[in-house]
Amino acid sequence: MQDTRTGRIFGFVFLLAVAGAVVLLIAGLGVPVGVGALVGLILGFVAGMLGVLWALRGWGRSVSFAGMEWSSDTLTARDQANTDPMTEMRELTEVQGIDLGTIRAVHPALQTVETNGLTVQLVTLVEREAGMTLDLDVRVGVGVRPPASMAKVSVTDNLGTTYRSSAAGQFGSPSHMQFGVSVIPALPPNATRLEVQVERFVDPFDRHTAEQAGPWAFSIDLVARVSDATA
Repeated sequence: MQDTRTGRIFGFVFLLAVAGAVVLLIAGLGVPVGVGALVGLILGFVAGMLGVLWALRGWGRSVSFAGMEWSSDTLTARDQANTDPMTEMRELTEVQGIDLGTIRAVHPALQTVETNGLTVQLVTLVEREAGMTLDLDVRVGVGVRPPASMAKVSVTDNLGTTYRSSAAGQFGSPSHMQFGVSVIPALPPNATRLEVQVERFVDPFDRHTAEQAGPWAFSIDLVARVSDATA
């Protein structure tokens, strides 16, 4: 009860101060200045009150005032949209930083697929302790723009193993580029076929650049590898 009475007294004193300030402004500088000052004070009060209410309510909640509602969910969705490029970049590059260990085997592939003016050749598959690496050679056709510096690559095998991969451009020219693909985990000993699909080339830093979509699909026969291991 005491807090309610104190709040009312404070509100009454505040209104008196505002009214007095407006009267003085009108008397000294005229009606337009006084009315402008009143509008500014009202807007400032409303903005400050909304800010306090927002801070007190926290994230994931909403604030209602005079029939209007502001929800932090809208702001969160917008912020999430702005971070999507960074999320995609992290997904495309995080495997690149993992040490895959020493080389265990090298499998020449030399398979070539041409789609949408880009000729992609899977050159080699390198087995390592903790994963594998793939070398891609990309040649750009006449009148076709060069691919972006990253690629979305999916990898699976005949056993249904779930792999994670990252592909990034290593060196080259506008008409000829080399990409390195890092894949985890390592190949199971009894896997007999590896399926590799370059889904698209993408630049997460430039959302206005159109993606170059494939797919460029490759199938690597690993039967000889299994036979050697069981011999």
